[in-house]
Amino acid sequence: MTGLRYGAGRAINLLLVASCFSGFATISQVSAEDCIPPDGQYISHFTGFNCTGTESYYRPYDSWQYLCRPDNSESAVCGSELRTETNVSYSYQGACYNAWPAGNTLSNFVRVYRQGVQPDGEYISHFTGLNCTGTESYYTPYAYYAYECRPDNSSGAVCGEERRTETNLSYSYLGRCRNEWMPEGNTLGDFVTVYRGCGVDGTEECGNGECNAGETTETCSQDCNDCVLPDGEYISHFSELGCTGTEGYYTLYAGGRFACRPDDSEGALCGTVHYTATHKSYSYKGVCYDEWPEGNTLTDFVRVYRNGCEPEPDPYCGDGTCNGDESCLTCPSDCGECGPVCGDNVCEPPETLLSCPKDCRVPANPVNN
Repeated sequence: MTGLRYGAGRAINLLLVASCFSGFATISQVSAEDCIPPDGQYISHFTGFNCTGTESYYRPYDSWQYLCRPDNSESAVCGSELRTETNVSYSYQGACYNAWPAGNTLSNFVRVYRQGVQPDGEYISHFTGLNCTGTESYYTPYAYYAYECRPDNSSGAVCGEERRTETNLSYSYLGRCRNEWMPEGNTLGDFVTVYRGCGVDGTEECGNGECNAGETTETCSQDCNDCVLPDGEYISHFSELGCTGTEGYYTLYAGGRFACRPDDSEGALCGTVHYTATHKSYSYKGVCYDEWPEGNTLTDFVRVYRNGCEPEPDPYCGDGTCNGDESCLTCPSDCGECGPVCGDNVCEPPETLLSCPKDCRVPANPVNN
């Protein structure tokens, strides 16, 4: 079959294959749940920090009197299926609160969807699964990007805006499905997702873990960097006196419940690589303390950046930090020399007969002097 080539994959030239569909099953695309308009405005829960990720409404509010009352009901559509969600933030009267950093799992949520892009035509749909199942999407380079979204069977469809890379196995044209790219799949970029439910869900938003569409370091640091936004405000440690040098946050504060809470979180971005650091001062509520003039070394810090996120290199032996897969055996320069190893046939402190009988066993015929 002749195809239009874009990148490493192949797009379908339908002018040549329209007559090749006889004998293939007709597919049926239906909504997975009934869609209802909001019957009020109150509060929204989110699976991501800073009110990102999947949005939902908790039905048991007000003793189940309402079907769906998200914060900002404008342009919202709600599903009817009750779901279990683990949320970390919520939005109330337009303000966002990271209320559950460790996650709060409850049942009886309904999903909140937002309006996406309406199809501007009808043409073809690609699918990640065989027999036109899995994720449905439209390949925007068709017709030289002249259209935003033209799925096969546009009735009831709404399209996302994020450009994604997908590996597809099948496609649908004129209501019939063809398993064109089996078994290895066909990978291309510049797809938009086609939704058949109530609308576009939270996977299209900043905070979904994918750097795509128009997202950049400046507009969505969570997805487009090794950095995350602070999830609170507390204390910063510094490598030099006077709260200068490298700034970091000690992730074990509060039992490790927070990813990063520097002193003065405004404008801050935090790295995600944990490292060992030696600090001499710290800042708390805007006041600097030169607490450790000789240095205080601890593990499990993350970097705090004030001028945009900086790429965090992969750990390597010799970077002065014991992290990644490093250990005293593989990288003593970063992790220090290993202590005595039980089983090396050498009994050395602090090994004893009780702690390491293999090395410290009593000779079969001890000599009495």
